[in-house]
Amino acid sequence: MKKILLLLCLFLGMQTYAQDEMRELTTVIKVTPSSSERFDVAQLQLELNGQGMPENGFVWDATSSSFKGKLSYNPYEDNFIRLYMPDQSISYEGPIVFDFGNPEITTVEVNADFSPYHYVSFTSGSPEDYTVTLDYLGLSDGSASGQSMPGVVTQRMDDGEFLRAEEYSYELSAFTPEGISVAVKNGKVTVEDEDVAVVTPEKLDDMTLVTFQVKDAEGKPAEAEVILLQANLDLSTDEQGSVQGYLQPGTYYYYPEMEGNYLALPATDFATFTASGNTTTVDYSFQDKGYKPVTFRMEGDVQSGSLTISPVGMQYDEFYVNNIDFPYTVYMVDGLYKYGVQPAYNPPMYFEAEHGLVNTAESRDVVCSFHSSDYGTMRFKLKGAEEGHYYGIHVRRGKDGWSTGFNQIDGEDGFSGMWVAELGLKTGSYTYALERQDYATQQVDFLTLGSFDMEEQQEVEIDLSKVESVPVEVSVANLPDFMEGRSFTCEVSTPRGENLWQFRLERGETTFQTRLPEGEYVFNWTCYSSYSGEDNVEFDYVTHETVEGVSDKVVLDFSRLAYARVRTVVPDGLEADYCNVQWRRFHHRDRLRGQWYGNLCHTCPRPIWHTGHGFEL
Repeated sequence: MKKILLLLCLFLGMQTYAQDEMRELTTVIKVTPSSSERFDVAQLQLELNGQGMPENGFVWDATSSSFKGKLSYNPYEDNFIRLYMPDQSISYEGPIVFDFGNPEITTVEVNADFSPYHYVSFTSGSPEDYTVTLDYLGLSDGSASGQSMPGVVTQRMDDGEFLRAEEYSYELSAFTPEGISVAVKNGKVTVEDEDVAVVTPEKLDDMTLVTFQVKDAEGKPAEAEVILLQANLDLSTDEQGSVQGYLQPGTYYYYPEMEGNYLALPATDFATFTASGNTTTVDYSFQDKGYKPVTFRMEGDVQSGSLTISPVGMQYDEFYVNNIDFPYTVYMVDGLYKYGVQPAYNPPMYFEAEHGLVNTAESRDVVCSFHSSDYGTMRFKLKGAEEGHYYGIHVRRGKDGWSTGFNQIDGEDGFSGMWVAELGLKTGSYTYALERQDYATQQVDFLTLGSFDMEEQQEVEIDLSKVESVPVEVSVANLPDFMEGRSFTCEVSTPRGENLWQFRLERGETTFQTRLPEGEYVFNWTCYSSYSGEDNVEFDYVTHETVEGVSDKVVLDFSRLAYARVRTVVPDGLEADYCNVQWRRFHHRDRLRGQWYGNLCHTCPRPIWHTGHGFEL
């Protein structure tokens, strides 16, 4: 009873204290209007804590261009203001901020300053022929135009947006009343101290109506997306394989993309056509391009899984499909391809992916065999595991890898200090790594590395009281100014190719902690820019480090690196999306990768595109 009375007293005391802290103050929300023709002060609507006028008690004073009223304040929660135009195109939003502890303040003033903002509108030069819609509008240097709270918030409308003085890039789409896409040019617009009206100059009378007719690998009308490299047209064929679009006269590069089980042609194999006169018809047949069905089959105990395909010579998979039933047919042109078939998980068997090559000019039937009799069960036993941690085992053979977690097994007395993990593996030699992750700190450690041969053993026991690992601090040092504000990813692996762990240093972070057994490791650092422009940097650096002793440090030291700019000339009529830079340089323990893909920007005059990269001094 005494406890209940004490709690009640405390509750009433807190209520009394909160009431003493409440202050009702005159509040004035002054509006500094925009000079935009789109902005009308008389239309502004005011919400306070989600409640509109007149319920919130505020009134409009036209003489002072202000909303006035009284509002209750306390130090524990904010009053939220939202002052907005009815079409939601521009608003002033955020908490009301002032010095609550100053007893001399009797009036709270808020300045909602809309004056820096002007409306940029986009309209059709031939409204009777087509309408335009704004798809994208952003700073031309690619940087973010962040909005702070409290402050002005703008929203992109179909026909434009309120913007501050700056140069912007925009992208438009245009359609006739019949739904035919019209190729209007994208570009840049500069905002200064007044509204800007961008009117598209394209006239349908000066353009060519192009009709695309697409057929599939069987010679039937096909639903496909037609990609034009020099024009922003929305072109997706209908059930009859047809779609139309208006283009300026000229020669164009294009290629259709079929959804589903079609492997795209290499990016260098573009088709071309010439738009001339009033109308042009473009016929494209996947059958005429040499597409043929190639069937992938499974034999054995599983009949589902995933499939990856890529032409030989390509670094990345060009085709990937998951959760499919075999047999599965893919339409491809004649050539040499690498493929991978990963069976669906069939506990406790982790069937290894089967990789191979197929020459579709000689064979269009690929058979993969997966039989449980070819596998054995490898059991990992772990002694000395601690509660509050996740333990996992990573097993690799060549480029293939499998991972699973440990589960505690119960003994006769209901508790056992033994943890077990099982994997179904083929006979052969493997390497493994033991991972421990702390649930509270999320720190990931690797406590031991080892190897085994499935032909000689089917059990590995690890006693944590006998394993030794070294605390390692991984950090970034001497970061140059132009690399500030970027995130880094560090992938840790062994020289034999076991990928252990990937860690991300977010913006502002410079270190992370881990543990590794003594030995040599590969640290692969990557960094991708958040912004385009002159400082666009794609960073990919690999260093070999030896971990030893009681503790160790691994440092990515930028004082050892230099910055280089790579330029490429783009042929007329094409645009570049990325640059593939290849080089080779070895220096005892450190090396740069032999291949790198980077995004390009075009801040310098066309057709020169550029990007930056860090190289070792």
